[in-house]
Amino acid sequence: MLGPELLASIPASVYVVAVLMPMAGYASGYGLATLFHLPPHCKRTVSLETGCQNVQLCTAILKLTFPPELIGSMYMFPLLYALFQAAEAGLFVLAYKMFGQDTYKQELLDEEDDTDISYKKLKEEEMADTSYGTVTAEEPHTVCMELAQTAL
Repeated sequence: MLGPELLASIPASVYVVAVLMPMAGYASGYGLATLFHLPPHCKRTVSLETGCQNVQLCTAILKLTFPPELIGSMYMFPLLYALFQAAEAGLFVLAYKMFGQDTYKQELLDEEDDTDISYKKLKEEEMADTSYGTVTAEEPHTVCMELAQTAL
């Protein structure tokens, strides 16, 4: 019993739940991200992550709750769920790429802004700030840390 016969033997209610559960996960993730006032790109990330974590949870619940003899036909639900979840996530991403507008854009820096983040080497006479202590490596594979007393 493989292929179309197997899919035909699954009740319609299982298909309905497999379609609606990923949408509920995506919606709850987006709702929680909105509740915590996250920026739009973070809302989308939380939404997809929340929706996508449910397949593993569903599989784990099945494996831990039921004996292996009974899991056979029940294991079709996580497979259907994963299939619909991937399809819905793909549709959401496609719709966003086609119609979405990213409202969280970084502002471009003016030419006058200091963007030089290059590092400079300390000169011999300049000493690094060692008020928190120093770490030395005198021998290979050994590290010695000397704590410094600081007055507050």
